[in-house]
Amino acid sequence: MTVRSIAIALLTLCTWVGTQSFAQTSAAVRAKDPHRVVFVCEHGSVKSLIASLYFNQRAQQRGLAYTAVARGTSPEAAVPATVQQGLEVAGFDVVRYVPQPFKTSDVDGAFLVISFDQDTTKTVAGKVPEVRWDNLPAVLANYTLGRDEIVKHVDALIEQLAAAGSARAADSPPLVIESKITLGEVHGRIDHLGVNLKRDRLYVAELGNDSIGVVDLKAGRTLQTVRGLKEPQGIGYEAQTDTLYVANARDGSVHFFKGEDLAPLGSLDLGEDADNVRIDETTHRVWVGYGSGALAVIDPNSRRKIADIALKAHPESFRLAAASPEIYVNVPDAGQIAVVDRNTGKQVATWETDDLRSNYPLALDETEQVLAVFRHPARLAVFRARDGQRLQALDTCGDSDDLFVDAWRHRVYVTCGEGAIDVFSRDASGYHHTGRLSTSAGARTSLFVPELDRLYLAVRSAFSTPASIWVVRPES
Repeated sequence: MTVRSIAIALLTLCTWVGTQSFAQTSAAVRAKDPHRVVFVCEHGSVKSLIASLYFNQRAQQRGLAYTAVARGTSPEAAVPATVQQGLEVAGFDVVRYVPQPFKTSDVDGAFLVISFDQDTTKTVAGKVPEVRWDNLPAVLANYTLGRDEIVKHVDALIEQLAAAGSARAADSPPLVIESKITLGEVHGRIDHLGVNLKRDRLYVAELGNDSIGVVDLKAGRTLQTVRGLKEPQGIGYEAQTDTLYVANARDGSVHFFKGEDLAPLGSLDLGEDADNVRIDETTHRVWVGYGSGALAVIDPNSRRKIADIALKAHPESFRLAAASPEIYVNVPDAGQIAVVDRNTGKQVATWETDDLRSNYPLALDETEQVLAVFRHPARLAVFRARDGQRLQALDTCGDSDDLFVDAWRHRVYVTCGEGAIDVFSRDASGYHHTGRLSTSAGARTSLFVPELDRLYLAVRSAFSTPASIWVVRPES
């Protein structure tokens, strides 16, 4: 297949994608990775395997949000020794790899199917575009020749995908306002948001109203308001015990509500300024930042505080590493990012922020980097997680209070009170500013929900405009 024929196939692909309804596209995003390429050969252990490995390597090097898998129409039990040895020299370990059959489930939500001398029409059934890479040299007859021809095709495909992505980025904004959901009589500051995916509920900390707004995401309307709180700031839903946690600033309490109907389940007094809430699903613990410097650890079963971890000042946003015991905490009044070991219950490292001050939002990306946004001056800073070395400091919008990573698009969303959402995209050389969406003054808190592929922005009331949640859709 020539480069020109690949380009024609991709043009067909773009046309096909453009004909799909929003509902179909949204469903695919929720269920699968819409940037998955499926390579199919007869045995699933030679041509398709080589293609998928080199495709993933090249896509990662170029910072493209695409992944590939290998499948076989009649898969063998193992990878041939010749292929194992050749791939090992290139740094790929496939000794334990087991070839997989090509199934209809591989097609659902995929981006493209590429076959090597196989008729995949029946399995694909018109769900996604198909491309044929036929009559390539036999790899087992001459590994180097066969591999080089496959890699040549992969490189051409990667170039076309990169060019198509650049064209889309130039033609369309990275974020689009899809809808607006009014919150009712809500005035003053709105703080953080939480989500209950089981019930399609979004929870809104209406700090200025001493209430929690409950939004039905499926119906697109406000369902109810829970009143009687004291400046609610942080919200977290703990699924195993079906409990909603609400942290309050004015009295330092954490209130518990039953997930089903939000019936009150009691409260816990932490002392003062209870703020951000994080749910640790791995260890089945709830973490709350509070007071003049502490993280409280709560047991969801008993709803009691079982430990405290001391910090040098009040913690703002913090994130729990997924594959290690570290917790990274913004401590702006101390001019630092604290690293806490949740196993030992102690702060184990301190990263001084030097010339950057007022670090409120914080997030972790998929490359083990810590992202923090500072207000003075307004910068998105990127730190290496293992040692705190600052890698980048990029200009961003002002008065930010939330920051989220869109992992499969390799993007970051920064929501700011100046009335903007800044978008940064990551490639092999780091993060780059790639777009801005104008919003509303004071709209600085938000929640990105990867499972729904939506960013929910809290917008305050202004004059005759009621407070609302803006549903923001990322554009691929």
